[in-house]
Amino acid sequence: MAACDLLDFRCIFVNEIVGDVVLAGILAIVLYFIFASRMKMGFDTTITFLFPILFIFGLAISGFSVIFAFATIIVGFMLALIFNRIIGNR
Repeated sequence: MAACDLLDFRCIFVNEIVGDVVLAGILAIVLYFIFASRMKMGFDTTITFLFPILFIFGLAISGFSVIFAFATIIVGFMLALIFNRIIGNR
């Protein structure tokens, strides 16, 4: 637990609430990829299913701010996939 004063709401919000949401999101991503690897899904299928599942988990956990963070990560994966398909290692 962080050393926050009793009435320091900004410290409590940042350290406790946001920290818990980020850790829950990371745990959800890790558990999803473990599940996807056990189900022998391919990379494209895993990324395709990842966005709706994280959207639902993000809304259940905290709200839209987490959704934007997840969407940024997913868009990064998609851009990397497109870049790999277009240029790729030949």
